[in-house]
Amino acid sequence: MTVELVVGVDGGNTKTVAAVATTEGEVLGTALGKCSDIYGAASAADALGELVGVVSRALAAAGVRPSDVAGTVGSLAGADWPEDHELYRCELSGRAGLSGVVKVVNDGLGPVRLAHRSGTGVALVLGTGSALGARGPSGAIWHGSFWLPVGASAWLGREALSAVNRAALGIGPPTSLTPALLALVGTESEEALLHALTRRDLSSEHEGWERAAGTCLLDADAGGDPVARDVIATYAARLAPYVSIAARKVGLGPEAHVVLTGGLLRHRASSLQTSLVEHVTALLPGAQVARSDAAPVAGALLEAMALVGTEVTDDLMGAVVGASHLLALGNSYEGASRVAPCTTAGPSPSQSPVLN
Repeated sequence: MTVELVVGVDGGNTKTVAAVATTEGEVLGTALGKCSDIYGAASAADALGELVGVVSRALAAAGVRPSDVAGTVGSLAGADWPEDHELYRCELSGRAGLSGVVKVVNDGLGPVRLAHRSGTGVALVLGTGSALGARGPSGAIWHGSFWLPVGASAWLGREALSAVNRAALGIGPPTSLTPALLALVGTESEEALLHALTRRDLSSEHEGWERAAGTCLLDADAGGDPVARDVIATYAARLAPYVSIAARKVGLGPEAHVVLTGGLLRHRASSLQTSLVEHVTALLPGAQVARSDAAPVAGALLEAMALVGTEVTDDLMGAVVGASHLLALGNSYEGASRVAPCTTAGPSPSQSPVLN
């Protein structure tokens, strides 16, 4: 079989990753950039410029010309509606110069390939925001996009601040989140904390506080704080029905393959992972739920390989998912937040354990 070159792109609000690989699974070059979400960047032009720039740098790192690429898959936050898909596709085939087959999907769909080599299943991606995608045995697809009611780390960070506010007003129980957030922001009182994070001229040093506060919440949960544990349980309970709906939308049965991925799930000891599995399997009895620590761009690369007719085998999946380039990118989730995240001592998570 002829070895061809493919490009995979994972575009999000915190970062955008592009990777170039052969259809045998050798990753030749990667590049990392900023937000390419046309809904989340300062402007659509900024987002598209970032996307083109990241792809161009990945091609240069691989020593590959755009015309050498047989297939490209962009798994992109912001690819929510048909017109968005066409806009992104035109940028990749036009300004980026990719002359092969170009396919654009929502960022919830690229990681579905990490659920099973067939490309069928459900993917729930939890990073700064949340993404959900599913593909069924007939090829039907569905993505959560604006249907989802909650985000991910940024949403949890705002919930952490709300818990601190309720405790300060005496309408909620005391929580270890209070000293954690005070230390995070460097304030001495809850009122000063609230002022620092809600003032009109938010200081640049507090940019990204939601993500950092979300980590504080996971740390508090891991430490046994009941307030944080309740937020996590409520969050999982709200997300699980959407996973079930995604499976039904594309004709998957209750034994669907479900992959959980994204930086939020790499926390060392939070109950989030366990709680998600509990709620998902209550709605999809027999679901094969696993976590993947692979960078989501690995799913986009595998999709690009399938797009040009390559059979995605277990060995090929293993080569791509285990590529050192991509593992390093997967661990770069925190991005450029100016606020140092909360940390607690503990072991690193294991690699992609099967949870059920």
